[in-house]
Amino acid sequence: MADRIMHGTPAGDFHTWVDPSAGPCPNCECCTERLCERGRKHAFGCLGVATSGRELVRDCPCSAETTEGTEAHRAAMSRAANAAAKRGQGHTRVRDRARTQLVHRYPDEYAELIAAQGKHPRRWDRARAELARRHEQEFRRLMTDEFAKQALEES
Repeated sequence: MADRIMHGTPAGDFHTWVDPSAGPCPNCECCTERLCERGRKHAFGCLGVATSGRELVRDCPCSAETTEGTEAHRAAMSRAANAAAKRGQGHTRVRDRARTQLVHRYPDEYAELIAAQGKHPRRWDRARAELARRHEQEFRRLMTDEFAKQALEES
């Protein structure tokens, strides 16, 4: 409460604690310096009522997602990284489905490829990859079909 000033009537009467008026922010015209300082440290930015009684502050450039160094910027970068990881997982799933369809279409060739791998621990994965390389055009068509199926499943 060190930053609050007591105003009121003589001792014994009711007293009111009020914030001293803060100076305007040097970087924007929408809020005060103290509000912007708190907004940079919070993911929601400069949200609040200014001491002058102005309405709720929104879209302050001092704490925007596009301003580096703010908590909102770090949260936006994290969301973007998570979305990219999900897209990558979707591609892996589609590739595996297309390779599995090739295995069902060419079971004898797949068995020969597995046998050629010997006792390698990932011989099945390596055989599917080689099968996809040998039948590249068909594999690409199957990938396109699987991407279309995935888009329909997600919608």
